[in-house]
Amino acid sequence: MAMESALLQNEQQCTLFPTWAQLKQQLSRVFPPLNQAYRIQSRFLATQQGKKDLLDYVQELRTLIAGTAADPLPEAITLTVFMEGLRTSAGRTEVFRVHSSSSEEAVSVALNAEHSFRSARPG
Repeated sequence: MAMESALLQNEQQCTLFPTWAQLKQQLSRVFPPLNQAYRIQSRFLATQQGKKDLLDYVQELRTLIAGTAADPLPEAITLTVFMEGLRTSAGRTEVFRVHSSSSEEAVSVALNAEHSFRSARPG
């Protein structure tokens, strides 16, 4: 009886975490490193558009913002990081002209300006 119980328990454990890598992955999801929030915020604050497409830049910022959900940054900081990280373009010009009150509004303005600029160009 005890042997059957031990074998059954061993089989259940094997199905929960078939490999060591999967166990480590599950543990890291549940118990992130202590400085994870600091790392995400630092990366967010340093993010710039550079050579990335505007949509890729916005997606990267949104991903980093989602990573700070436990301790979110103030909206003013989020907006400033987005605006300052934009490269010189029609989107940046329009965002600074409009004076958006939220980062999502600024994103919408920038995306619309970039789309309008591309649509207006011949060819």
